[in-house]
Amino acid sequence: MNKLTFLSMVLLSASEIQAQTTAYQFKTTDGNFWKMSSLTLSDKVPGKAQVVIRSSQPQQTFLGWGTCFNELPWDAYNLLSDNDKQLLVKRMFNPYGDLRLQKGRLSAGANDYAREWYSCDEIDVNETDFEMEHFNIDRDLTTIIPSIKLALAENPEIDFFCSPWSPPTWMKTNKHYAQRKTNTNGCPFNVPPYFNDQFIDDPRYYKAYCLYFDKFINAYKEQGINITSLAYQNEAYSNTPYPGCSWTAKTTGKFLAEYLGPYMREHQPNLKLIIGTMNTGSLDVYEQILSTPNIDKYMDAIGFQWEGANAMKEILRRHPQYEAIQTENECGSGTFDWNAGAHTFQLANHYLANKVTTYYYWNAILKDNGISPWGWIQNAMVQVNSGTKTPRYTPEYYAYCHYTHFIPAGSKILTTDESQLVTTALTPEGNIVIVAGNDGSSEKTLTLDIDGKYMVATLPAKSFNTYVVGQNEKAQLEFLRKEAQGLVEIETASLSETQLTNLKEALSKAKQTIAESDSAQIIQSLANAVIDVRKDTKTQELSNEIQNPSFTDGSTHWTIANKAAGGDFKTATIARKTCWNNWSNNFTSMDIHQDLGNLKPGAYTLSAISMCGPGEITDQHAYAEAQSDKTISPIKEVAIWNQTTGWEKQTTEPIVVGTDGTLRIGYSSTSGGGTKGWFCVSDFTLNQIEDDAELIQNAIDAAIKKAEAQEDNSLSELITTAKNAVGREAQLEALTLLRESLKSGTDLTEILEQYKALSEEAHNIAKDEKYADQARQELETQTELYDQWIEAGKQVSEPSIKDVIRALKEMINKTRLSQVPSPSTDFTYYIKNADAEDSEGWDINVTNGDGSRKSGQHYSGNTTNMYFDSFNKTAGSLWFTGHQTLTDLPNGVYTLKACARTDGEAVFLTAQTESDWYQQEIENSGNTQGKLGKGWNPCEIQNIIVRNHTLTIGYTNDFYLTGKKFTGTWMSFDDFQLYYVSDNVSTSIGLPSSSTPIPNIKGGKGCIIVTSDVPVKVYNLNGMLMGRTQNLPAGIYAVIMGNICTKVIVQ
Repeated sequence: MNKLTFLSMVLLSASEIQAQTTAYQFKTTDGNFWKMSSLTLSDKVPGKAQVVIRSSQPQQTFLGWGTCFNELPWDAYNLLSDNDKQLLVKRMFNPYGDLRLQKGRLSAGANDYAREWYSCDEIDVNETDFEMEHFNIDRDLTTIIPSIKLALAENPEIDFFCSPWSPPTWMKTNKHYAQRKTNTNGCPFNVPPYFNDQFIDDPRYYKAYCLYFDKFINAYKEQGINITSLAYQNEAYSNTPYPGCSWTAKTTGKFLAEYLGPYMREHQPNLKLIIGTMNTGSLDVYEQILSTPNIDKYMDAIGFQWEGANAMKEILRRHPQYEAIQTENECGSGTFDWNAGAHTFQLANHYLANKVTTYYYWNAILKDNGISPWGWIQNAMVQVNSGTKTPRYTPEYYAYCHYTHFIPAGSKILTTDESQLVTTALTPEGNIVIVAGNDGSSEKTLTLDIDGKYMVATLPAKSFNTYVVGQNEKAQLEFLRKEAQGLVEIETASLSETQLTNLKEALSKAKQTIAESDSAQIIQSLANAVIDVRKDTKTQELSNEIQNPSFTDGSTHWTIANKAAGGDFKTATIARKTCWNNWSNNFTSMDIHQDLGNLKPGAYTLSAISMCGPGEITDQHAYAEAQSDKTISPIKEVAIWNQTTGWEKQTTEPIVVGTDGTLRIGYSSTSGGGTKGWFCVSDFTLNQIEDDAELIQNAIDAAIKKAEAQEDNSLSELITTAKNAVGREAQLEALTLLRESLKSGTDLTEILEQYKALSEEAHNIAKDEKYADQARQELETQTELYDQWIEAGKQVSEPSIKDVIRALKEMINKTRLSQVPSPSTDFTYYIKNADAEDSEGWDINVTNGDGSRKSGQHYSGNTTNMYFDSFNKTAGSLWFTGHQTLTDLPNGVYTLKACARTDGEAVFLTAQTESDWYQQEIENSGNTQGKLGKGWNPCEIQNIIVRNHTLTIGYTNDFYLTGKKFTGTWMSFDDFQLYYVSDNVSTSIGLPSSSTPIPNIKGGKGCIIVTSDVPVKVYNLNGMLMGRTQNLPAGIYAVIMGNICTKVIVQ
């Protein structure tokens, strides 16, 4: 019995699975696209579902998927034959096609994928045209508008969103379409973003720009094109050599609230106004714009793209009144490959998980390598070979299709899980859609609870998958009818005569009046006909399973195990490569690693590329570790800094992965003094060796030699088994058992001690009568099973023990949740990573900082102990916020504690309930003083009242949350604790019963507007101090200025 089988028995309670409902799966793997099959749902499944979906718990209503209409896609389209043109447009825009797009985006004037610069009012830059006498859309009539009309012919209901890349050049400070000067674009000087306005700050120009947009919308309306949404600017925070325009936050707010908003409410009253498109992660920028007086009267939504994705969740948490729109898909680098598709798949999951209502892809079609006139090389869904004039539907096309084909406008987004790459939705017809990805190289099983029915989904390695589950026969029939209709109307040329006949016959029956007893037969007939066309006829080879191999997602999936007294540990872009930067001038060793599981047994090599500076090589190397075996690469030889020639590929000797399927991969070094030994590393790749018989035998021989050297009689049987093993499977099983025993005899002491302590805790909790009887019994039974397995000693390895520890911790927490709380109950176990050893569970936002977690200066003296920390050498420039929302808490009064330090003012420990905000400022003790040492001080917030079982805890130096500006350069937090104090939730201070109007205080939308320098205190009607005037829930508040109290209404 292997480890996986045993753990399945221990962790799960198997039940008979009975088929009840059919689901339809569409899967895509590299080179094998859009294959359909069916599977059944059950009333029961083994164990606990990983994803729980409830159709009665919708999140946002989704409004549609779109793409952008640009000049270069039009040129690529016109290279195709008439048949290919017609097929492409139908596949993208027809309601029965592949993508079924319902939205379009276009630019007012040229963007970076225009043939060249132009605007709709381009005159001599030394002249002005405030009345827009020269306005025209003549150029669009030959390119953009014809392409849009092709889409509208397939779907007349498409509506459009517009934004400019650059205003007409006469409206700009540098009188040029670009922001950044190059040798070829003729831009006279640079206008860097964030701190410079490229638009001329003059009311005449603002009013003219409003008129420019108005005329553009009306001109398109005359062409039958309905522009329903407008953003004032595309990417105001890029420094572009192509069309662009930088706006400061202050000027943005002024233009939107004082000019564009009022104008459009009068002239285009149904137009949706969008703040953005926002391509910045700086929370400060958003807050400056959103705090502009009256802006909320006119702005309806915020548009996010690129770096804006990092700020989206936090901004929407603070400002939930705004609709969220994803305004542009990330464009890639002209690879048109599987990784580009996987990135797009992940982005869609991320944006939908963060409440967007609309999603736009960038260029739908490009030719050759996707290059623009300004040197951009980008991806598209369809790549046209200009030589053969033929289209290629890329993996990105199918990645998008897995969402757009199944989640139409009007769908309700349900459960989303970014860690599992799962998005779910309820369609208007009543089907539940599950979109699930697997970015690993091993097959993955996902168990889903769908309104009490269960589905066990098998996700192939490196795959996109969509499942459709009909809530009833009518919904199921409508889904299959549309699938069949699309094949008959659009894909006729690719169907055999038999397939076409079967589809038409099934459709004919589906259109007739169906008796209830016949509906199942009709559904099955349609399903069989569609699956016959879409069925899978290929298999997929194993590919690499390393997650985030090039650190494009920070350090996600990697463990940083540096022994260093501080340093610079972060992602960086060096010589055109995203990499992990591991730098310190005071360290013992550096290490970064990732544990892989479920690998196919056999021999592998690991490769990575690395870089360091001249004279800084010690022993930097890649390594791979399987159980007790470890192989390394040759030590680094090249020491060239910040040049592409400095990237050196290092490959390990082969290593054999056993039947446990586990492998640790990594890169490490030891110090040579000072900075010697530091490294940057990226592009980890894992390669399986096909002819590995000799390597397996060598690994067995080496393991036998190690075992015999130990002179341990308990290993004799395993040694004999290994010596006598015949055949690949038997050899690998024997090798695995022997190596695990070798490892158990050498370095499992610490992990076993951890388990022993946890087991003892579990048994004690199971005896404690303050917890529910059933929960205690389940915990005791489960713990006894684990104890027996540990004592038996077979198949026990560090990864398997860690699996059991994780499972047992979940059981302990589940049991604790069954108690009726009493005063001083410790609820710290609710907090994920309260000790900052990992960032999982925390929503962290850093602007102008050097990371979010560090080690080296913990108050305990342990230099490997992690804590939340960020730094910027310029005082007041750092913005650092982290928070975690705890749900299912018992209602009552709580105390939150933590340890923190800073070198400035205005760093706060925070807590937030549905109606109240709490904050406690951290004492400034630098990094040498403090009650705990090294600058650390304990801090706490008392009397936190939880009324709806939900509490958000965190830390921040954000002025817009705290009302006080940060003055320091760094801040650190660690060791959060939460205690239940009592069930008395009526605690409050007494407020005056009378209210005296104060002229310079009034209520706004989500805020209280104070136009006085006199300090005020804001309380809710329960008497709780809010600590802020912004981001307030709607309601009545008491504002105290001096001895006067006034009550205001916040909308």
